[in-house]
Amino acid sequence: MKQTTIKETAKSAAKSLILFALVVISIICLMAGLEEDGSDWWFAVLVGSKVISVGAFWASIRLYDRWSKTDKWLMAYDRECKKTDEAPNPMYHAKKEAR
Repeated sequence: MKQTTIKETAKSAAKSLILFALVVISIICLMAGLEEDGSDWWFAVLVGSKVISVGAFWASIRLYDRWSKTDKWLMAYDRECKKTDEAPNPMYHAKKEAR
């Protein structure tokens, strides 16, 4: 089995940090409120922040789709998510059987 090099690990970490930063930026821009100083540009600021939010979400989804096919960390994340979907929560089944 091939060992991962420091360069590959650094690339995977950088990709994960980029995805995380894009999602955080999009959430912050989505939750940005109105200006309180009574500016004439309040509508442009409101729409601009929402456009930035949608663009960051779109970019993060596109990058995740592309990188999840080649990056080992993201492939492992996908694999674990699929395992979780296949094996539901055991606490839920225990409650269902007790009824």
